[in-house]
Amino acid sequence: MVIRNASDATMCKAFSAYLKKDASNWFSRLRPNSIESFHELGKEFVAYFINSRPRRKPADALLALQQGKEETLRKFISRFRVELHQINEPNFDMVRAALRHAIRDRDMKVALNVNPPRDLRELMATTNIYINNEESFAMERELENTRGTEKRRDDSRVLPNQKHARHND
Repeated sequence: MVIRNASDATMCKAFSAYLKKDASNWFSRLRPNSIESFHELGKEFVAYFINSRPRRKPADALLALQQGKEETLRKFISRFRVELHQINEPNFDMVRAALRHAIRDRDMKVALNVNPPRDLRELMATTNIYINNEESFAMERELENTRGTEKRRDDSRVLPNQKHARHND
């Protein structure tokens, strides 16, 4: 609109078309002819909604995170990422150290020390490897438990005198 030299009145009306919920309500409550320019509208908008912005957390907030005893790595990394997005300009070395401190998986801790990722993309790729491993091992344990339960169930169906007959064969 600026490129096409739209008037302030046109830009103000167009601005209102993009507002939703609280912002639209705020706009509709403005006194008629109380805004002189689009620049003034912008300043009023920012002044009214400045405290609505989510507060950014300090980077050391990540150090308070800890993976729970029963929490899967996938769930923890998801929670870690949510917290990470609330940090204002996080230092990568601190992020890596906080993650290494927070996780329970010793092999992953060693991997993060021995072959440290260079950036957040590599760090998340490493976490995905360990998430996949954890889930794969969990499926194997579940399968072994299911097989063990089925075997015990089959053994319990054999009558006591049949057990002796099997051993005598």
